Amino acid sequence: MKHTKTQRKKIAEAFKLALAYLPDNITPCHASPFVCDAICSTSDYDSAELARDVISNRIDDAFSVESWLKRQSDAIADAVRYDVLCNNGYKLQAYRKAWLQSLITEFEA
Repeated sequence: MKHTKTQRKKIAEAFKLALAYLPDNITPCHASPFVCDAICSTSDYDSAELARDVISNRIDDAFSVESWLKRQSDAIADAVRYDVLCNNGYKLQAYRKAWLQSLITEFEA
């Protein structure tokens, strides 16, 4: 979908706020580990809807980045499961954050 310059700016800002809000792991804490939850917790409604639509489109309407990753291959699914169960999801959260950073760069361009 094509976005206007104003929409792209709103989306990039929503991603920036979400990136700062995301925790470093998935253990219970003050914040949800999910990208869309972070977007909704930190952005106004219009910006959040735009940003969430981008996320949903990029992960083919999967529930989360985690579930999208698990659909990519059995080896990736096993690695994600191991990280979540044995490493508090640190690698999964690092992936989410790196992805958000790349989206910020894309939408600021």
